[in-house]
Amino acid sequence: MISHPHRCVFVHVPKTGGQSVESVFLALHGLSWEDRRPLLLYANDDPAKGPDRMAHLLAREYVALGHIDPAQFAGYFKFAFVRNPWARLVSEFEYRQNSHLPTFEQFVDARLAQLDSFSDHSRHIVPQTDCVTDENGNYIVDFIGRFETLAQDFATMARHLNLPSEQLPHRNKSGKPRKAGLLDRLLGRGRAPATKRPWQGYYTPALRDRIGAFYAEDIARFGYSFDRGHSAAPIIPISLSEPARQA
Repeated sequence: MISHPHRCVFVHVPKTGGQSVESVFLALHGLSWEDRRPLLLYANDDPAKGPDRMAHLLAREYVALGHIDPAQFAGYFKFAFVRNPWARLVSEFEYRQNSHLPTFEQFVDARLAQLDSFSDHSRHIVPQTDCVTDENGNYIVDFIGRFETLAQDFATMARHLNLPSEQLPHRNKSGKPRKAGLLDRLLGRGRAPATKRPWQGYYTPALRDRIGAFYAEDIARFGYSFDRGHSAAPIIPISLSEPARQA
């Protein structure tokens, strides 16, 4: 997502709360979800422009595929959020429950066997490190927050950009039972069914190790583990010496 008035690029790592973030900028631009194309958010059928969901461009693709010039990219504030890789993959499985792959292990087998550079299925499980680095593995974004502390980290980013609100939207404020706002659902704070199990319960030891190997760089760079907590600090914090962007 590119917001030229706010001089920023949001690198949307799938399954990390990105639609909540995008909805804030749609509101700031006076756009609806159906009219989101001006922010570079649309379905795409041309691989030369990017993946089939433009929201999931890698950071390095914004310039490489001609969506922003190098000087703008260098001058704009670039941010992303990441998530525990094991939990993210379970979230993707639950999101694709209509995929006719009834077990989590079958889902993993099929998706890892069908990886490509274009399909939305592949972009949803691409290693998160790929989303925020250049071809040499160097970070090319200014801020990486965490899904696990999404509201807090978004507020930090919003203050830096001088946005009029630091709050992510809660889509449903009616208080109806068993329904929660989008952010609540993304963070697991809604009234989930009683049978919902922790994401760790989807893994056998062998599958845990297999996914740990696939996402080894994410785990090492971002400080995640299967059975322990994570740091509450953003992976790349906003430098206090960096000037705030003006809207």
